[in-house]
Amino acid sequence: MVRTRAGTCRHCLANQGTRRPLAQYDHALRVERQWSDGDTVCLSLPMDIRLRRWEKNQNSVSVDRGPLTYSLKIGEKYVREGGTEAWPAWEIHPETPWNYGLVIDERNPAASFEVVTREWPPDNMPFTHQGTPIELRARGKRIPEWKLDRLGLVGNLQPSPARSDEPEETITLIPMGAARLRVASFPVIGDAPEAVRWQEPPAEPASASHCWEGDVVTALDDKLEPKSSSDGSIPRFTWWDHKVE
Repeated sequence: MVRTRAGTCRHCLANQGTRRPLAQYDHALRVERQWSDGDTVCLSLPMDIRLRRWEKNQNSVSVDRGPLTYSLKIGEKYVREGGTEAWPAWEIHPETPWNYGLVIDERNPAASFEVVTREWPPDNMPFTHQGTPIELRARGKRIPEWKLDRLGLVGNLQPSPARSDEPEETITLIPMGAARLRVASFPVIGDAPEAVRWQEPPAEPASASHCWEGDVVTALDDKLEPKSSSDGSIPRFTWWDHKVE
């Protein structure tokens, strides 16, 4: 059995160059034959650039090249958050902008990307920003309304095509395995009448001098109703007697 990725294999070369065709969407190839010492199997993976459109995720797109899916290259800042000296815990925060939509030539999507090859890393570790031997250059625009939510996580995607008045920039994509911070489902920028102007997340409805880590002030105005007093499935708002010494 030879594992393949959907849509990436066109043929398999088995034993003295004999070609065995593959179905376009096979996930595995079973090569059944009488094997002899010295037989080899060569799996051909065409390195075409393809876009996958996620209609159920706001019409966003993912970028594949051959068997790899690519993510935006985001600068990584490591911040110590507890743990021990032997086993420290770290958070990774973005050091560079991440809220980009892709500018795509819909008539020829693959032409929207430039493949950049680099030397194989001396430490044989390709799954880092510095070590990845393949990058893609793309064009993108920032979407100012796309921000972190109240938990410090990437805000939900909104519909594509998305409208942006920001300047077009060259951005870099790297294989997902080389990225700790990942944006791999991208909005698509558009300027046609149907392009959508995204909405900023609503402001916090209130502030509090103290908020227990399990509560949120947004529960004041989230329009959610608990099923019972013990319903822990939704954020809650409670009053606490809290005094500052």
